[in-house]
Amino acid sequence: MRQFFKSARFKVAVGIVVLLAAIAIIVAVAGGAAAPQSNIIGSIVTPVQRFFAGIGDSLGDFFDGFEDTEALKEENEELRQELREKTSALLEYDKLKRRNEFLKDYMEIKDENPDWQFAEAMVIGEDPLDPFGSFMVDKGTLHGINKGDPVITADGLVGYIEEAGVNYSTVTTILNPDAQVGSYDNKTRDAGVIEGEAGLAEDGNCRLSYLKKSAKVAVGDYIITSGVGGAFPDGIIVGEVVDMGQDAGQVSVYAVVRPQARLEELKDIMVITAFEGQGSLDETMEDGG
Repeated sequence: MRQFFKSARFKVAVGIVVLLAAIAIIVAVAGGAAAPQSNIIGSIVTPVQRFFAGIGDSLGDFFDGFEDTEALKEENEELRQELREKTSALLEYDKLKRRNEFLKDYMEIKDENPDWQFAEAMVIGEDPLDPFGSFMVDKGTLHGINKGDPVITADGLVGYIEEAGVNYSTVTTILNPDAQVGSYDNKTRDAGVIEGEAGLAEDGNCRLSYLKKSAKVAVGDYIITSGVGGAFPDGIIVGEVVDMGQDAGQVSVYAVVRPQARLEELKDIMVITAFEGQGSLDETMEDGG
């Protein structure tokens, strides 16, 4: 490109443009004299005038287009801001709606169990390495939560507080083999212990273990906490029996239970921080449920 500007062709072209521009100026000053040579000059100048007029129009179109682009950018920014505001309002609405539903369920459970004290919490993280679905919530000892407190939703039992920090807690679910919850069949009253098992946890299930061989538990029955040991209050629904099995030693049978609380969809939970007859979770596990 630099070689072109230095070339003879470029210099000649510039000279012609300058010459034609000078002629155009002279003609304009002459004011339209009718001499015969004016026709010759006019035939030369007219294309030049058209050329420069074309350049002027092109420049005008360029700057008009630039202004249109700026206006379009401003309009797009206004639309983006409006979208952000609407999105924020929608998220806030969904949050308030979910909380209102949560509080409604909370009040119903509270009315049915006036001796229970609660701390509501929100799920803020899950342990991807834990096959039993443990998770973290945003409340801790600062909010009255302690290790061993039962964790529920309006649908049923979730698990218990494994660790309580100042402003967070970790929850162990009933899918974990460490969970030991005294429970019974609501129809037959056959009693056992809810606990987790690795094979069943893969399908989101747990089991009601240590049932007598004569137990009448059947598929479709519902399992309820018994309150034995005091770690969990009685009357909390655990889940539905979906299958039956027999232990290897054939000493007892067990029921496969699908938790009523949707453990894979948890967002808000309730921690029962106190209830009548509350005891120690450690004592309950030592007693075998």
